[in-house]
Amino acid sequence: MTATPGDRELDELVHRAEAALRRQESEIAEVLAGVERAKALTERARVEIEQGRAQDAADRRAEEDEARRGEHGHDRQVLQRRLDAEQTTWRAVLSGADEHESAVAYRDAVGVQARAVVDRLREEDPEWGAAFDRFGPDSPVEFPERPVDDRIDPLRPGALGQTGHTEPPRGPGHGSDGPRRPPNGGGVW
Repeated sequence: MTATPGDRELDELVHRAEAALRRQESEIAEVLAGVERAKALTERARVEIEQGRAQDAADRRAEEDEARRGEHGHDRQVLQRRLDAEQTTWRAVLSGADEHESAVAYRDAVGVQARAVVDRLREEDPEWGAAFDRFGPDSPVEFPERPVDDRIDPLRPGALGQTGHTEPPRGPGHGSDGPRRPPNGGGVW
C-alpha cells in the first residue's frame, strides 16, 4: 500500500514533534543537572559556614579562657570577669557606654591594633591609604540628613514606597504609641 500525500505530511509532523521533544528533554536534563550542581554548591557553602561559625565560637571560648587566666593582661582579665558576671556586655564595651577602666583599656588596645593594621595597609597600598585619608574616620563623608517619619516602619514591605504605597502605617508600634524599639533591644527607631 502506498502512502498518500496527507500521510507523508503527518509523518513529517510527527518526526519534527519527536525531534523537538528530544531537544526539550535534553534541555530539561541540562537544567536539572544545573539545579543539582547548585544544590551541591549550596550545601557545601552551608557546611563551610557552619564550620566557620563553630570555629569562631571555639576561638572565642579559647580567648575568653585565656583572658580568665590572665594571659592577655590584667585589664582584659578584669573585663572578662565583668562580662562573666554580666556586669557589662560587649556592646557596652565596644560602644563606649562602659566607662570602667578595663573597658577603656580594651578599647585603647583595639584602637592601637586597628591603627597598626591601617598603617600596614597604607604602606602596602598607597592608593588605599589615600582613599582612607579621604573617607576615613578623620574625614567622615557628610550625607544630607533626610527627615525621619516615625510613623513609618522601614522594615514593613512597601513602607518606603517600593510598591507605590503612600499611606504611612497606622496602629501600635508605628509612632502613635511612643518611640519604636528594634527587636534586639538597641536604641530608639
